[in-house]
Amino acid sequence: MVTALTTTADKASNALVASRMKNGRFINSFNPQYKSPHLGLVLVWKMTSSDNTRSPSNKKELDKMLPVIRHKKSEELYRTKFGLRFIWIGHASCFVQMNNFRFLVDPIFSERCGMASFIGPKRFRPPALLINDLPDDLDAIFISHNHFDHLDYPSVKELNKRYGKQLTWFCGRGTRKWFLDNHVKNIVELDWSRRTAFDMNKSLWGGFIVWNATHKFYFAGDTGYTQNISIFRQIGEKYGSFDLSAIPIGAYEPH
Repeated sequence: MVTALTTTADKASNALVASRMKNGRFINSFNPQYKSPHLGLVLVWKMTSSDNTRSPSNKKELDKMLPVIRHKKSEELYRTKFGLRFIWIGHASCFVQMNNFRFLVDPIFSERCGMASFIGPKRFRPPALLINDLPDDLDAIFISHNHFDHLDYPSVKELNKRYGKQLTWFCGRGTRKWFLDNHVKNIVELDWSRRTAFDMNKSLWGGFIVWNATHKFYFAGDTGYTQNISIFRQIGEKYGSFDLSAIPIGAYEPH
């Protein structure tokens, strides 16, 4: 079974899980008064901020601090003893296997994420898996939201070329047209982001919970932690406990 955190049978009993729109754009139900900083403030922050990551520029040190285990396609790679298999590909991209159900979340295999191959942030580490290394019987792909570092056109194109109608694509409301325009079929659009500077909150963002009779997996997408709203506690109480979770940490600037 697959559910989006904002698509449940009892949404009438919990207003937090219902998507809301204002002036043609989605708003965050947990903080409806929030306003994103305008482009000018973001540019000023970008030009005046310093690199606080403390990441080494030396490749040898980087390989030691954050090594990448390159996985090659093999029967052993996708064999599970307890019916659960997880491979962190890099950034938000993950491969998950729950018994015989195999899927990807937010797959990006490109060197850069942006409107073109030469624009946008360069990936910090190479992917641990390549598309050719994925199993032949991949079932589904989940897209949490349409930012370039989560919804990557070259990666979608190559995955669609290899798997075609075999895959089911799960995405947030408002993203279906993008997939259809790029010749992707079998799209499940779920209720509950900005891709460019001009389409903020035109499509929904969110996380996913995937579960079967024996395992339960939670993918948070870009869901951020806040001290004022116990969103993760609510998720845990409503859907937990989980056997496996992929939750982002950091990346809280600019405020």
